Amino acid sequence: MPEVVGFVHGEVKSTSFDIIVENKELAESGTYVKIHHEMYGWVLGQISFVRRYWDDKRGIERIIASVRVIGFKDAEGLVRLPKTPFKPEERVFKANQTLVRSILGLDSSGAAGLYIGTLEGEEDIKVYLDANKLIQKHLSVLAKTGAGKSYTVGVLLEELADKEVPCVVIDPHGEYYTLKIANDNPGDFDKFARFQVVPKAFLNVTEFTPNKSVNPTADVEFKLSDKNLDAREILDILPTKMTSGQEALLYQVINELKSGDYTLEYIIQQLQLSETNAKWGLIASIQSLLDNNIFSTEGTKLEEIVKKGQTSIVNLKGIKPELQELIVSKLSNDLFEARKQNKIPAFFFLVEEAHRFCPERGVGQAMSLGILRTIAAEGRKFGMGLGIVSQRPAKVDKNVLSQANTQIILKVTNPNDITAISKSLENFTPELEEVMKNLPLGTALITSENLERPVLTKIRVRRSKHGGAAVDLIKTRESSGGAPRQRIPMLGTKIDSNSGVVGMLKKRLVGTDTERRQDTAREKVHEIVEQKEQAAEEQKKADEWKENLTPDEIDFLEEHKVPGLGKRIRGKIWNGFKGFFVEDE
Repeated sequence: MPEVVGFVHGEVKSTSFDIIVENKELAESGTYVKIHHEMYGWVLGQISFVRRYWDDKRGIERIIASVRVIGFKDAEGLVRLPKTPFKPEERVFKANQTLVRSILGLDSSGAAGLYIGTLEGEEDIKVYLDANKLIQKHLSVLAKTGAGKSYTVGVLLEELADKEVPCVVIDPHGEYYTLKIANDNPGDFDKFARFQVVPKAFLNVTEFTPNKSVNPTADVEFKLSDKNLDAREILDILPTKMTSGQEALLYQVINELKSGDYTLEYIIQQLQLSETNAKWGLIASIQSLLDNNIFSTEGTKLEEIVKKGQTSIVNLKGIKPELQELIVSKLSNDLFEARKQNKIPAFFFLVEEAHRFCPERGVGQAMSLGILRTIAAEGRKFGMGLGIVSQRPAKVDKNVLSQANTQIILKVTNPNDITAISKSLENFTPELEEVMKNLPLGTALITSENLERPVLTKIRVRRSKHGGAAVDLIKTRESSGGAPRQRIPMLGTKIDSNSGVVGMLKKRLVGTDTERRQDTAREKVHEIVEQKEQAAEEQKKADEWKENLTPDEIDFLEEHKVPGLGKRIRGKIWNGFKGFFVEDE
């Protein structure tokens, strides 16, 4: 039978109400509950917060939970809020998973579904994001330092790579090249079966870098093309601002060269023929671009960076910040123009450290700000989705931040950052602020168009190796060669029979990335997943008749318990009969 949480108490609204808790084990903040409405049937709600007080009159402790109503599905399948309040004293039950999936929009992954994690408190309910919405409506991933931001982005990139969605990632710190390496962390093997994933090295990931000596894992050396740049493009990427006289001189020289092909070196040679002294500052500035060794005549072709099914990591680790800005500015502009002309396929463009490349006014300046603003405003029309990642939301340009319709928010505590998020998030409430401040590591608050309301999500385990982990200054005894500490088994794991399989996974996978051993792990985890899904489906069928009962029908069964009644009722249902009750013979 559905478990009773409590009953409605005090003033009742159609959008919220309080309940006196009868089962305190079920009444936690964030718990999904259901309540029956005489006109609309079962309605889903969520406990927003719980408080306790002492009732002097009765001499007992009272627990009161406040519930925010999420809604019910109408005949057209749309989620609606009730138009009239619930009955006073109506009982409130713990919501079943079928209702939660249906109302929140989690009942189907779809071909474009990106598996991010599981619903907090309901590890059997998976949370998916729509890949099409990411390209059409943009994304932001926001968190304080150390809250799991790069790990979450890694999970997202794994899903996009698995779906073969073309991606370009601006990676200032070299955190994402490890997508090419399968996860062999022994501490993660217990989690593979729990999250129903297997280790994988994503071979459709290509790493680009301007400096292969710093980033030896890179597949391709990245260069910008300086061929036939117009005067405006050059002025936008110069490290120093030119005077009006120098700008005029540059326009004049380029007009003289437009009869044929030219490069930055040709421009310098032509400037040296000028008799004005204004040429020297301009020559020095252009020469500084060449000295950075990031330009070549042809440059890396955009068609190599954006390919169907390919994830391209632009690894800028070891590159000076001002050069990173230049690369992001020029590459963003070139990709946007190429996409407008349909020279490259539709793709997702993700920018790490967004507060550096599109800073809020008054916080800083970046030559890439203008083009990233344009992509945020217009990119969706041309099939160029934008993802911004930052640990300082308050320092990200508000025009860019507000364009992200999907937001993944991990722990944030800075008041300025919370204010910035609140301005970009629809239906922001004070309780969401408290949620953001107290999110545990590995849990995210996700808002999206395909979700009816923000949901707390446990981010799933990485399938590939995590490359953004912090460096420990003091090593543990185990990692430094001392006696290993006894490992404490994880609590809350529902799979009781997988300990042998997990042990086998560890034995076969630790220290290796071979395809044969990955296939073995994949088969074993798939076997567990199939067994778990089969058991869940059988349990769902067994419980379905109970969950659809009205409170009156529940009372009837409780008062007229007959041995074997439940089995006979289920037999009627399985044979196609409608109705929940049978007469005794």
